[in-house]
Amino acid sequence: MLWGQEYMVLPDSGLNLRSSADKTSERLTNVPTGSIVQLIQRHHQLETIDGITDNWCKINANGREGWVFCGYLGRIMRKVNCSSVESLLPPGDAVIKSEINDAKYETSPEPGKYVRKLTYFKSGIVVEHRSGYEYFADNYYFPEINIYEAFLIVKRCNELYSKISFPKVTKEKTIRFKQDKYMTGHAVIEKKAKGVEIRFEHYD
Repeated sequence: MLWGQEYMVLPDSGLNLRSSADKTSERLTNVPTGSIVQLIQRHHQLETIDGITDNWCKINANGREGWVFCGYLGRIMRKVNCSSVESLLPPGDAVIKSEINDAKYETSPEPGKYVRKLTYFKSGIVVEHRSGYEYFADNYYFPEINIYEAFLIVKRCNELYSKISFPKVTKEKTIRFKQDKYMTGHAVIEKKAKGVEIRFEHYD
């Protein structure tokens, strides 16, 4: 596990702790949102709930053991709220390489260039900032996180998306969210082979 064995409960409604790795099994208690729990083991079988495919996890929640759906546990969401996506970098993470270059500006109807700055972190996280003619974007690649974690990063780390709702069925690899106000851009969550990319795209 990239961020260790401690996980955070992500859903606002908390998570039901169950007696076995099955959503119909006995409900033992509700573990509140923001709780830090310890992972004991993962069930081998995958299940899809609310469009999220993951395992069930046996956890220890404040001394009580039981099973929860792993797709609602976060490895990097150390805080219920955050000031920026950068504030979610794992403790002790460090920059290993940075680069800046010009690239052809393909998304604009007007000819031009945009400046592209890439920062690579020891954890595998990649941060990319783009700026150009009437357009700028902040892109974040997180290895080994699930799409629900990515959704909560968008919702809790950017005030323009604080009212978005997670789609009930999520079979697409790319999900787009409109801003709550201004309507001058959108957020994109895209599944990758080993992680998720989050893009905040803005238009002047």
